[in-house]
Amino acid sequence: MRTLVLLICLLSSNLFLQATPDNDECVDAIVLPISPNDPICGSNNIKRGTTLNATASIHLTVDQTNMAACAQGNEQDIWFKVTVPINAQNIIIRKRANTTINATIEAYKALPNQQLCDKVEPLGCSDLNEAPNALILENVQGLEILLRVWGTTDQNVGGDIVLSAHILPDNLTSEWIICDDITGEGSGRFANQLIVTYQPGVQPDGTLFPDLSGPFKRCDCGPQVIELWQFDNEIELEVRKKAAAQQMAEVEETDYNFNIDDKNVVAPITIGTIPSPPSTISYTSNAPIVKVGVVDSGIDENHEWFNGVTWLNTESDDANNCVLGDQGEVGYNFRDADLSDFTDPMNIPAFPPTDIDGHGSWVASVLTAEDGFGDVQPEIISAQFHRNNQGSLFDAVCGMYYTVAEGANILNLSWGFTTDTYPEILKDALNYIECQDVLVVCSAGNFAEDNDNFDLAYKLPANATKANIITVAACYDDSGTITFADYSNFGNESVDLAAVGSTNAPIINTQFGSTRRDGTSIAAPQVAECAMIIKGTYPHLTATEIRSCILDNVTTVTAWQNQDLMVTNGYLNHDAAITCAAGISNKRVKLKLKVFLQGAYDDTGITPKMMTTLHENDLIPTNEPFGTGNGETIPSDFDESLEIVDWVKVTLIGEDNRTSPATKIKTEQAVLLTKDGTIVNTEGSSILMFQVTPTIPYDIRIESRNHLSIQTKSPVLLAN
Repeated sequence: MRTLVLLICLLSSNLFLQATPDNDECVDAIVLPISPNDPICGSNNIKRGTTLNATASIHLTVDQTNMAACAQGNEQDIWFKVTVPINAQNIIIRKRANTTINATIEAYKALPNQQLCDKVEPLGCSDLNEAPNALILENVQGLEILLRVWGTTDQNVGGDIVLSAHILPDNLTSEWIICDDITGEGSGRFANQLIVTYQPGVQPDGTLFPDLSGPFKRCDCGPQVIELWQFDNEIELEVRKKAAAQQMAEVEETDYNFNIDDKNVVAPITIGTIPSPPSTISYTSNAPIVKVGVVDSGIDENHEWFNGVTWLNTESDDANNCVLGDQGEVGYNFRDADLSDFTDPMNIPAFPPTDIDGHGSWVASVLTAEDGFGDVQPEIISAQFHRNNQGSLFDAVCGMYYTVAEGANILNLSWGFTTDTYPEILKDALNYIECQDVLVVCSAGNFAEDNDNFDLAYKLPANATKANIITVAACYDDSGTITFADYSNFGNESVDLAAVGSTNAPIINTQFGSTRRDGTSIAAPQVAECAMIIKGTYPHLTATEIRSCILDNVTTVTAWQNQDLMVTNGYLNHDAAITCAAGISNKRVKLKLKVFLQGAYDDTGITPKMMTTLHENDLIPTNEPFGTGNGETIPSDFDESLEIVDWVKVTLIGEDNRTSPATKIKTEQAVLLTKDGTIVNTEGSSILMFQVTPTIPYDIRIESRNHLSIQTKSPVLLAN
């Protein structure tokens, strides 16, 4: 009896598994509704099919005359159809969000005097796994169109496919957008979110969009406020962007929010032994502190490895904080923080950066793994923006602003995403961080891809071209031979150097696993650690000087030179970089100046400030007017919030009495005067660096190009 029951169950199961989908054949094609009022991104008119156990159709006859562009497959296929309204010229068939099946779509119309499922001719085809994940058909008004979706066994067929049909503008050259949904296969735009940048104190217009559910998140840590707006449904993002920019005068910028489905994660390997962490890490008494921002998945702050190496917010209240409720914490969790429900400033919950998957902890452990830092004390500021490799660009940028606001000298960004556009929100953040003289270290990625392939996509933030950014590939030590890691991304123009990302990378045992880890995520913090030691030992060196010392002193590898793998074609030489820093450290002086020009003032505010009339009337030349010969130029992406008043010239004049007669020594820079009297260089930094001769006294002279009197406050000598 038991045997009989078992046999019946197996037969029933087999019958179920062999069932074909309802739209397996052309005559049973699912109808896709289409309406003039159905927006491209906000449709509820979606239809689902499945290729699970679908069979290859044999009844349909296709006129092959125009098939050159469509590589027809004879594998598992399913069918849809759509009737185009007579007044609609162009349509789009979209693959919907969260559809993971890999498939090709083909469109057909019936030949004259033929049935749709008998003899047809092709209208077009598209790979639904490549942007824009859709099929666009032109000049199809009034047609009944047959849609065939198919895939081969090596394309991961056997899952759901969800489609929708929409009318496009008659003029396809006008601006419109296909929404980039999150498909679960990588990074993409959030279909219902918009990032708005505006001046502090400005609130969004609640009546601007009827379906705006309000500011979902807010970040006040940068020079301007950024908010994440979330809508109730999918939206036509381009339309919302323009409306926000045009109707709100205070809006500086609008941008999309990108999903960062970061596959740039470390992978476990088992080669080698794992060092046991000490209970504490000791440092020289009164060692200078270097703050390093780790924008990642958080940190396991209770692990003994991190005793004495994490930053702690010691503020008693939120008066000086750019986020609320982080007192007593080692950082902030931007991913999970949502303050929209907390209007009482006395009742703000803490959002500590608690690591879930271990990525941030492993990265931080590499940063603090040197056997003794001598006279440098690291402090890790943790900004959490993702967990289990899922995060958003908005949260990542907030974390970058946050760590810089809390004093980070170096940022480690062991993550990345790929996009066909360079988001303005990220560009603005990196411009600001460069102006703050902060060094940024990025991982190149773990896909064995060429990051120089700019025509197809940007690999960000690794591909951001900045004088303060270092992008790091991975190599490993194979019995004394340094070998480029086969998984590592590369790029002759966009990747700077390699660092050990494999077997002998120092790693901690954590609750997340005890194996060593492998990847460019581990290589990047080794470079950041080297930069941290240089900054602590020689604090007056700029980010660009530290970067130059690291890149100009790599150990080159002949095989890499032959392949043009990187800019330097070498790997990190820790000792040589520090020796370089020592060599230039006694030849720099660092100044911070504040001056006021004679003339009209804007006294409408609490503190009177100089007028910016020359700048507002385009009377300030782009190139410096003093003829210093240094080539100073106001760049096109200069931070306009600094409000330039005019050019001034700063000159250091010294006298070397070691010669007879004494030798006059002069060094000068053309710099910019801002509205509040702060002098900044053409990169926007208020820290001015001059090359000087050691032990010789210098006088400081400041000149205006319009011969106006200058009142100066005492200059601040930051280091020499």
